[in-house]
Amino acid sequence: MRNKYDIQEESARILADAIILQAALDYRAALGRYKRSLEALEDLQKMSKLNHAPKAAIKERIKDAQARINGAKAEAETLERFFFSKWGQTLAGDLNGGYIVRKIRKECGINGI
Repeated sequence: MRNKYDIQEESARILADAIILQAALDYRAALGRYKRSLEALEDLQKMSKLNHAPKAAIKERIKDAQARINGAKAEAETLERFFFSKWGQTLAGDLNGGYIVRKIRKECGINGI
């Protein structure tokens, strides 16, 4: 029979794992938004050079893409700080925050932001 402290320790580990998993999912999503927004910006910049659309419309879309890039980058950087923080390392247990960041970046095809 398990005692009260074993159950509490197991519950704490489950909660810590869930927090790290959610942070990893959020990080992956932020990197995905960052990458897609960068690609969209590149496409818009090419379009602006080829004059495929009215300049004012393209400028507005470029501005929107830049805002999306900045938002995704800020979110990703916040999550990276979490993974490298003492609290993040404590919650990650045997996993290393740097490993998590490198693995997700590799999965997303992003070297750095």
